[in-house]
Amino acid sequence: MLKYKVEYLLVVIVKSGLRILPVKLRFKILEFLGVLTYYAIKKRRNITINNLNIAFPEKNENEIKKLALESYKSTAKNTIIPLYLAELLSKGYIEPENYGLVGELMSQNRGLIITTIHMAGFEAGFFMGKDYDTNVVFKKQKNPYINDMMEKCRAKVGTHSIMKNIENDSNKKIQNVFKNKGVLVLAADQYSNDVDIEFFGKKTKANAGNVILAVKYKVPVLFAYSNYDGYKIKLNFLKEVEIEKMSNLKETVKYNVQNLFYEYEKVIRDNPGEYMWQHNRWKN
Repeated sequence: MLKYKVEYLLVVIVKSGLRILPVKLRFKILEFLGVLTYYAIKKRRNITINNLNIAFPEKNENEIKKLALESYKSTAKNTIIPLYLAELLSKGYIEPENYGLVGELMSQNRGLIITTIHMAGFEAGFFMGKDYDTNVVFKKQKNPYINDMMEKCRAKVGTHSIMKNIENDSNKKIQNVFKNKGVLVLAADQYSNDVDIEFFGKKTKANAGNVILAVKYKVPVLFAYSNYDGYKIKLNFLKEVEIEKMSNLKETVKYNVQNLFYEYEKVIRDNPGEYMWQHNRWKN
């Protein structure tokens, strides 16, 4: 479609234009665009404000607005990280912490699931492709040209993209990841109909894919997240999350997904302005 080609051309022009600028200036420009987006798109702004009011009922209107603006700035910066991932890595803008834990878990020769959240520059974590067979599950973008470009950018650092539910091909590719003792990265913190949980004290639903796969393939789960340190992206490989078995599979999944969301909540509370609140997290 002509629309998709025009969108792709605009992205290419912006990408080329930003590349000539210092990295810090690129991020500053994206922060400015993030603020513009906050004011320009009312529907998404209202979802963000509503989410923050649910999560932080003790905060006043000004505090909520400040967090919302910070979230838009953080989210906007993350949009360009896949486009310059190799450059950011080579110039030292990506700083992993406790990265040795990945090697320890991989030494078990079972593969690894890294569960992460939509926070700060989370796509910077795909630098792992230079060290491990790293695979990331994504929802296919509507624009096929932009989707292909993003896949190629991740591939430059050795990370493979697995698109969800593409003619059941994603299930086969995930199976091959664990067959080859590779790493599967899942950002599984957004709304999904899989299982009932509580998040920030409110009932909602969540994706259970990370726990189901961990049980099925008997692989360890590592919780990792990112936050900004100025204009550098710190990747925190926080801890292995033990999967505890309950009386049946349904209870095992529910119990462990809830435990994961308790871990997510702790991290988000420490840096609430860096979390992506634009997603409708509490649909009911």
